[in-house]
Amino acid sequence: MDIQQHPDFHIKKILLNDRISVLLSTYITTWESITLEQSLPWWVVEWLKKSDLEAQRLFEDVSWQRGKRMCKSPQAIQYTREAIQKTEEIWEWIEDIATSWEILWLTELELRWKIIQKALRLGCEDEAFPTIVASGAHSALPHHATSATKIQAWPLLVDMWFRWHGWCSDFTRVVWVWNDGVQWVSRNEFEDIVSIVQQAHDTARDMVALWVAFQDIAVAARRVIEAAWYGDYFPHSLWHGVWLDVHEAPGVSSRSKDRIEKGMIFTIEPGIYLPGKFGVRWENIVIV
Repeated sequence: MDIQQHPDFHIKKILLNDRISVLLSTYITTWESITLEQSLPWWVVEWLKKSDLEAQRLFEDVSWQRGKRMCKSPQAIQYTREAIQKTEEIWEWIEDIATSWEILWLTELELRWKIIQKALRLGCEDEAFPTIVASGAHSALPHHATSATKIQAWPLLVDMWFRWHGWCSDFTRVVWVWNDGVQWVSRNEFEDIVSIVQQAHDTARDMVALWVAFQDIAVAARRVIEAAWYGDYFPHSLWHGVWLDVHEAPGVSSRSKDRIEKGMIFTIEPGIYLPGKFGVRWENIVIV
């Protein structure tokens, strides 16, 4: 497996076949420099603690440092911008075929494969996470697993994430698929929901500024949806950080204690999901 070498980090690959305290003393010279990834499973940390009595004492002083990962370098920001541009090109193609019969011959999985092909042709390395293609009522499932279901002539949600030079994009849109007059869902209702979700998205985006609390932004966006009486249908958080992993710090909920800092990259992605009918999520990446 290839490891991205970032200029701010010195990466060493070691095997855990020695006492943890020996490894720490070999590779770490000052305890202040120890960093554990936030995404490291907690059971791994617990296992490390229990594997060595001396290491237990050392781990008590180890802090979970996120500063370097939360605030990105100019190069990382540039690569992220380019990743976003590639994803937007793919979405333009999806919008084009959504107005033709072509898309109705495809299954969700077939459309996902075509999306991946487009991304690879544009130079992307791979999916940062499995692309979600959710047709019809499947779009009401926030974490739908793309299936062999034929795409239907009503709302289609696509959540795409690709890697560009190791950095991730993340982008979600929903489109009304062309139909010949048979409508299982009211297009007016669909467009009303899209408008509410876009308003929540724009409210959050317009509040982005240095040192503003993420919690305040999350509350403001949720109030837009609650004011339209759809608060119970917005079941997930407003955002997550994006970088070498598609889900990173900063904080992802209305309980977050983080504030916006220069160099942060995160998504804004409100959604409304009506069970058995359709769902709408509108997601963009914000670069501070």
